[in-house]
Amino acid sequence: MMTPITDETIPIACVPDAISAADQPRYDDLRQWLEKSRQRVEPLADGFGLKYQPGAETLGKLADFVALESLCCPFLRFEIDVAPGQGGISLRMTGREGVKEFLQAEFGLNR
Repeated sequence: MMTPITDETIPIACVPDAISAADQPRYDDLRQWLEKSRQRVEPLADGFGLKYQPGAETLGKLADFVALESLCCPFLRFEIDVAPGQGGISLRMTGREGVKEFLQAEFGLNR
């Protein structure tokens, strides 16, 4: 019988080569955009919330980022929240114990 995949069974480690060579430049651009465009970082008990300006372009870039990042970091939980009106967009990246420290190191989110 197969062991079910749960948050606890997925190692907290990047999956090498999960993002194709063709997608790597787009992923790199999205990572740069993610850092430059964020307005605020909110520490959470199990990760971080990143705040961005409202708009379709922001939402599209965040969705593209999550699609790629979830390939190389399958242990992360992602939530995109669009606030009512023009209240902004949040990306929450969370997970089990150890994920917050991983995010701090990988994305420089300790500031």
